[in-house]
Amino acid sequence: MKNNPIALSWSRLSSYLECPYKFKSQYVDKDYPDDSNNPHFARGSRIHKQMEDYTLFKKQSGDVIESAPAMSGEAKAGIPMVDKIFNQYDVVVPERQLATDQGWVKCDWFAKSTVVKYRCIIDLMALRDDEVLSVDWKTGKVRPYDATHGQLHLSSAMILSVLPNVKQITNSYVFLDHKQSLSITLKREDLQAELDYFNTMHDTVNSDKCFDPTKHKYCSFCLIKNKCPLFVKQEKDEVFG
Repeated sequence: MKNNPIALSWSRLSSYLECPYKFKSQYVDKDYPDDSNNPHFARGSRIHKQMEDYTLFKKQSGDVIESAPAMSGEAKAGIPMVDKIFNQYDVVVPERQLATDQGWVKCDWFAKSTVVKYRCIIDLMALRDDEVLSVDWKTGKVRPYDATHGQLHLSSAMILSVLPNVKQITNSYVFLDHKQSLSITLKREDLQAELDYFNTMHDTVNSDKCFDPTKHKYCSFCLIKNKCPLFVKQEKDEVFG
């Protein structure tokens, strides 16, 4: 790739797994068009902020509901879960950035990519005794989680790595629009298998010199499809038969 390795997150890794060519445009060449104004992203960010504000309010003010921050209907769907977590766990922390180095030791979020291996943002984390609960707020439609090593596995592995006294973590997607959730549980004895996988993927990404495009179901939404070799070849085939 280049002399300096690139630090990964789940969004970066999933982008690579979906299409290395798009990943290169996004994170190596950095010429992928900005799509941060996407209304779906904006809505998701707004609801995430409301959940963070409510969790902070709950942490600081307890049950003084009269002073609770304003929330949209979708975000309000998460209030019972946040309240339940506060009742069941000793420590509750919202919106926590976590970065780990090449040895899976906690490091500074802004450290150079020669130091940082992976980053993740934990929407809500709760602790009691030797157990952790991690929550990732989701907006939009419910999507199944059938990954052997997915986003929940990565953040779970990172948390277990930096909290050596924790024996088990339950990590959940909470789909606020539909009031549904799905979870995985990772125990300390499962950790090494996850570290092995994500170490291998970090090496795979950073040793790739070709970044060949991959055809997938979201190709039509790609903002660089007009210069993608697969798309250009398809257009030529359609023209010349």
